[in-house]
Amino acid sequence: MPAINSGRPWEVGFRSAVREGRMGWSVINARGSVRLRVRIKGSPDECVVLPIKWETGGQAAALQLIGHIYRLAASGQQTDRGALQSVVEGSDTLKTGTNWSAAVSGLRKELMDGRNEILYATWKTNYQQYMEEALRILEGPNPPHDGHGLLQHTLERWKGKGPPVRPAALRSAT
Repeated sequence: MPAINSGRPWEVGFRSAVREGRMGWSVINARGSVRLRVRIKGSPDECVVLPIKWETGGQAAALQLIGHIYRLAASGQQTDRGALQSVVEGSDTLKTGTNWSAAVSGLRKELMDGRNEILYATWKTNYQQYMEEALRILEGPNPPHDGHGLLQHTLERWKGKGPPVRPAALRSAT
């Protein structure tokens, strides 16, 4: 078995966590993304690049995704690549090409016409500015990997401005 103690400390721990209980499974940095490699004796090697960046903040999401892939692949239901596709298609956070503007419009419609029936003034005051900032971040060069990261980045704009408030948009998200 090749050494896993090369690289930065978080990389060593990440590689070790991937191998734990998964004989022949490993990860490497593939141009800034996580590449999962599976080597099982008697089977051809399989590699798949995960839609997760190779960085310390991506470890938890990568391990969760790898766990889902492993469960599907180990049961013999699917190949690793097929398992990845199934997991990504079933995930709201891993899908690529999500139309975030449409998602915000859908939220506005749901809040105004659906369960809450809020007024437009309420949307404008308590939601709109936060949704616009979130869209700006999501459509930027380095969008966050998860909802928590998005929430933190969105709130940075208002840090230190006025009394601490918890607008309705944030109460809904937490």
